[in-house]
Amino acid sequence: MAALVIALALPRFLAAQEDVTARADNLFGAGHYKESIAAYERALQLRAPRPADNAWHIARAYVRLGNAKQASRWLEHARQLGFANEQAVASEPGMREMVASVARRDRGPLRVPTVCASICARSTHPLPTRS
Repeated sequence: MAALVIALALPRFLAAQEDVTARADNLFGAGHYKESIAAYERALQLRAPRPADNAWHIARAYVRLGNAKQASRWLEHARQLGFANEQAVASEPGMREMVASVARRDRGPLRVPTVCASICARSTHPLPTRS
């Protein structure tokens, strides 16, 4: 019985993951950055594929909103999840400047945003510890 329920629910769950990521991409593309952040966070909560890319897109949205501190935190988190496309970071307008300004101000370790830490605590993609 449980296997039947899972078999029936799984396609819906996978479709929901894809839908929320596609919605987030559409919102970002339309310039609705705050809404796209919420949608990408929802994709992380649903454990959608490519969590590093979703975190990267959140960082990009924060850059577009002018929030350097959150952009830097989410970029760091994307890297912790495996995002390694430094060419994308270099080509993202304003990203390097914002991250550098935060690094100069905050000489301490970066802290992962609370919402992301709680999401990742429940996910299969744990945050690495920093020493």
